[in-house]
Amino acid sequence: MKPGVGIFGFTGCAGCQLEILNLEDILLDLPSVVDIINFRMAKSENLDGPLDISFVEGSIMKYQVGELKKIRKNSKILVAIGSCACYGGVQYLQNFIEKPWKIVYNDKKMKYASPDTKSLSSYVKVDYSLPGCPIDKEEFVDFLKSVLLGRKPKMKSYPICVECKLRENDCLLEKGTICLGPVTVAGCNSKCPNNNYACEGCRGPVEEANISSQAELMKEKGIDPVDLIRRFRMFTSGAKEFQEAKA
Repeated sequence: MKPGVGIFGFTGCAGCQLEILNLEDILLDLPSVVDIINFRMAKSENLDGPLDISFVEGSIMKYQVGELKKIRKNSKILVAIGSCACYGGVQYLQNFIEKPWKIVYNDKKMKYASPDTKSLSSYVKVDYSLPGCPIDKEEFVDFLKSVLLGRKPKMKSYPICVECKLRENDCLLEKGTICLGPVTVAGCNSKCPNNNYACEGCRGPVEEANISSQAELMKEKGIDPVDLIRRFRMFTSGAKEFQEAKA
């Protein structure tokens, strides 16, 4: 029997699910190797499980915890996909801002209940994480291949700078551009630096990231202290390492 796969979305933009649908060259081949049991973005008929692998996008609001735990119970392997699922995403920033709706709507009388969104791991066991905003579709395919072949997926443990150097890119930091490549985990094939655009850390911190050294380097380059904190927290403010960044 083919492995049963579920692809789920919670609080997010659905961009990671869209990246899976953007696998034009192999998308139609997937049903020949896996049984896609649940994928509401692509199917009208869906079942709850049981599932061999569940890929879950989006951060979790309190009212969604029960549904997430049900998916966890029905899944042999649960994979967090995207920065929202892995770290809480952009929406986690509200935890660092007092009454954020006033900044957005300028309405002091407005009643607003904070969704209090968190990462998947705040509520259930996560077996693997594929970060990014959105995920890298090639990394998704490599991960799926490993699981189908019965191999333990090899998760990246080095920074994006390694991928950047392999492509012989000029270092943006040496050009005076603020780049978070040295402290951000690889896996995207350094897409942004390849196009002369600084890494913004959307994949989250690499293991043993030297955040303090990166922060000092950024200050030496003349970055505003307030902007420094914003850079670290833009996509993955739920990551403990990036929370510890000091201006």
